[in-house]
Amino acid sequence: MKDSISGSAIVLHSGGLDSTVCLFWAKERFDRVIALNITYGQKHYIESFISARLCEEYGIERISIDISGISHLFQTSSLVGDKEIREKFYPDRGIISTYVPLRNTLFSVIAGIVAERLDVTNIVLGIHASDSPNYPDTRPEWASTIEAVLNAGSKFAFENKRVIVHTPLINLTKKDIILLGAKLGVPFELTWSCYSPIDLGSAVKPCMNCPSCNARKKAFEEAGIQDPLSYFRFE
Repeated sequence: MKDSISGSAIVLHSGGLDSTVCLFWAKERFDRVIALNITYGQKHYIESFISARLCEEYGIERISIDISGISHLFQTSSLVGDKEIREKFYPDRGIISTYVPLRNTLFSVIAGIVAERLDVTNIVLGIHASDSPNYPDTRPEWASTIEAVLNAGSKFAFENKRVIVHTPLINLTKKDIILLGAKLGVPFELTWSCYSPIDLGSAVKPCMNCPSCNARKKAFEEAGIQDPLSYFRFE
């Protein structure tokens, strides 16, 4: 369905598998797609390089914003600072050490600010069912609430326009996301999942030992698809 207002959408694009599937989902539905990449001082900064490479190769408009100046606010997360990632697998339920406090809420508000500046009323988020047991800001009730906040608090409230927060993956598992990505032609070799990348000098490779690596491996196996990502070369 095309956006009846502007035919444009902003996709929060980390460079990860989920957000890249969302990016290609949006490309099929909107005339203009803008990938919004936000870095926040995360250890796996490589995902931002992946995002830039993919957008360059596929001619996708991209906006990059660096908020690492406030990374001290995220020090409770093992993705920022010196804390080690304690888990190898995602627990069945409960907060995991990789949870970044209110990250998706903050990112969505930043997306709303960009949306105001560009006069875009569609925002696409890659939250999905496999994350919701461990990350509170990936649940359906959170998504509907953030949409309400953006509508109540933005200039669009005075312009008879409505922000739509699209969550195409919200009911999908990681396996389902990979199957959808395959249908959409997503280049999985240009997606990154690892939280603890191994530096090879001119390249990096996934650690294959963190919860995100293990979830990705399991999902590709369940989908019956070979993961083409073995390493990422900077050149």
